[in-house]
Amino acid sequence: MTELCVVKCDENEVKKKSKEIVEGLKEIYDNFNESLIKEIRVEESVFGIRGSYDYNSKILTLYCINCVICVETIVHEIIHSNSYKQARDMYFEGLTEFLTLYYLKKRIRACLDHRFIDEICRINKEYEIYATFWGNLALIIGIKELWRYYSRGRNNDINNLLKNDIYKASFELAKRYNIKLMDLIDVLEKLE
Repeated sequence: MTELCVVKCDENEVKKKSKEIVEGLKEIYDNFNESLIKEIRVEESVFGIRGSYDYNSKILTLYCINCVICVETIVHEIIHSNSYKQARDMYFEGLTEFLTLYYLKKRIRACLDHRFIDEICRINKEYEIYATFWGNLALIIGIKELWRYYSRGRNNDINNLLKNDIYKASFELAKRYNIKLMDLIDVLEKLE
């Protein structure tokens, strides 16, 4: 099962897996723009960094940890390429992570579970509360609208929520839509 969720640190294998992921992203997320990735590089990890995307050069770099790269990290970094916002604040890291988890749910279910339990590939705990916020919002506005916001950035209601810290934003979300907030795993299960 975990073989699905990691790729050997071989540039050809990583590029092959990346192409497969891009095709899946194009099916799930409207107008996913693969031309925003000019090149994919594979390098040895520095300080535990798993991946990065440079908006100026359009170069996606994936870092090897214990001779593998997590499929989940490949998805996460590819999704970054389509973000309208280049600054990586915690809200956008959380949104990128949520969109990654949704992709995994739809395309590679085993890797969704892997993202929560594997030591190397596990979700960044700092992202989790933000991903939970976005998941609860997705239950209200839908994945398509959430993706539209991520890739285009036009939604004043969302922008107004993000003016608060994550706890106030979550409270405001629950109050505004009269909902009970759910755990990230429950949100993912509920989403179609």
